[in-house]
Amino acid sequence: MPRTFEHALSGPRVNDHDTLVRAIARKQLPTAPELANLFTVVENCFQAIQKQPILPPDGAKRFPGGSTQFLEEISSDSWIFVLSFAEDTQDVIATVTIAPGFSTPGTQKQQEDIAQQMEAAGKTGSAYGMDELPVEEGEVRWTVRLLCVRVDLQRRGIADWFMKFAENAIFELVQEANAAPNGPATKLVRFMLSTIEELNGAYYSKRGWLAAKRNKMPPGFVGSEGGFTLIDMYKLVLLPGTGPDASQPALAL
Repeated sequence: MPRTFEHALSGPRVNDHDTLVRAIARKQLPTAPELANLFTVVENCFQAIQKQPILPPDGAKRFPGGSTQFLEEISSDSWIFVLSFAEDTQDVIATVTIAPGFSTPGTQKQQEDIAQQMEAAGKTGSAYGMDELPVEEGEVRWTVRLLCVRVDLQRRGIADWFMKFAENAIFELVQEANAAPNGPATKLVRFMLSTIEELNGAYYSKRGWLAAKRNKMPPGFVGSEGGFTLIDMYKLVLLPGTGPDASQPALAL
């Protein structure tokens, strides 16, 4: 475990209160005291955007199987970061998950269902396009998932801050792997995510993310009224400390 993951770290001021970030390994998540509130933040974020015809009608849940399904969707090698108020660390403000490789959203059963619905809709190939991107020399890939901010605290820059935090955390994990005996010589990190373009595509595009693949799904797809576009996005970044000025520190968490 990276040294900076061992203890809670200071986060941004929110509502004039101090905050802390805690890193939780996937194996620790089922017994983490923050789990219930973390799950509530994620589910409420989904509910908040259901007013648009893109998604299923009100009442549908992102995780109909509750926290059990939520845990099933997080791969065993993931790290989950939780931002909470310092005076009550179970009062969760935001969360984001990172995992090595390309971590597809949904359970295996949901992915199979999506594949069947894509076939029925006349769509060919995978719903996810990361495997179609050539791997650059010295490249490693990490997925960023489930970036969610408490609904009443959105539009305050917390998501931007937390995404940057997640990217820096990935840098640290990659550097730790590089420093291990016989470790890789990684120089490039490809951050990856999957999302609904109509909801989040513009947000990520403005922050340097590029489209890897789009799949336009028709009305009725997974219960949506108007259909939507599944989009894979990525950002290829030089690992800090490996460029022309390698003397600079890799990150400051």
